[in-house]
Amino acid sequence: MMKLNRVKQIQQQARDLERRLMSSDVEAVKAAFEEYRQLVGLFYQENEGILSPHQYSAAKKDFGYFAALVELALNYYKQESYGDGS
Repeated sequence: MMKLNRVKQIQQQARDLERRLMSSDVEAVKAAFEEYRQLVGLFYQENEGILSPHQYSAAKKDFGYFAALVELALNYYKQESYGDGS
């Protein structure tokens, strides 16, 4: 359950960053992008067992891909915590 909650926190941070990444202020976007790269690194570090280095590399360059990986991790930990219903 702890992993699930942590991934939910990362998902919320990513949503907040996404808004900032769309700013018209170039400096704000640069700062948000650096935070984004750090968040991707943290996500990978905390979930290295279910992610590949290739996925990490791709996520650093593509926000949509990162968001999809976070969603997959959420589903993985939900299944792990609650079972798959079968």
